[in-house]
Amino acid sequence: MKEEKIYSNIDIGFLTPLFRFKIIIILTNWIFQGILYADRTERIFKIALDFSLTTLLFLIIINPDPIIRLIISFILSHTLNWVFNGQLFALAKNFGIVHNEPEKIIEYAHEIKNRASKSKSIDCVAVYGSLVRGEIKSTSDLDMRIIRKPGIFNGLNACIFGLKERFRALVSRFPLDLYIIDSPKHLLKMSSNEVPEILYDPNNILDR
Repeated sequence: MKEEKIYSNIDIGFLTPLFRFKIIIILTNWIFQGILYADRTERIFKIALDFSLTTLLFLIIINPDPIIRLIISFILSHTLNWVFNGQLFALAKNFGIVHNEPEKIIEYAHEIKNRASKSKSIDCVAVYGSLVRGEIKSTSDLDMRIIRKPGIFNGLNACIFGLKERFRALVSRFPLDLYIIDSPKHLLKMSSNEVPEILYDPNNILDR
């Protein structure tokens, strides 16, 4: 009998078997939207975006009960954030419904690198995952980390860049798993046996 695949080889003890069910995977992805993996600036950016959209919708939605209006506003804003600032097709690839030729994935990585190199707020672009392990296939996603430059403006600008790239990937139906990180220290959370491919690092910050 074929063993069922568990989402992202996740291991959270007795709850692990639940991640054989697609509805649990989708619900968990909707709730957290990558915040647990995100660095501080991007985490704040996503939460602030959620709060702003919730506030706007709360003022627009007509309902006499403020509690119900708040719940509806939050659910709608969180869903909009999930769709436009999430990584839906990176999630979808786990279900085998997204396919891209390996050459297209590599080409897409270099397209992002070219756009990032034009930003004054980005220091480095690195690729992880199946591409650098030499295991890339049609159902692979593109696992990228973009290191921003120091400063509040650079943090905001880099997070907006990340939002645009995720939206671009959504429109292109491309499985992009991208995070904006504050410093190379965050890369220590990545697998120790996975050496990244550096696509852009003009100041050699990863060699420091």
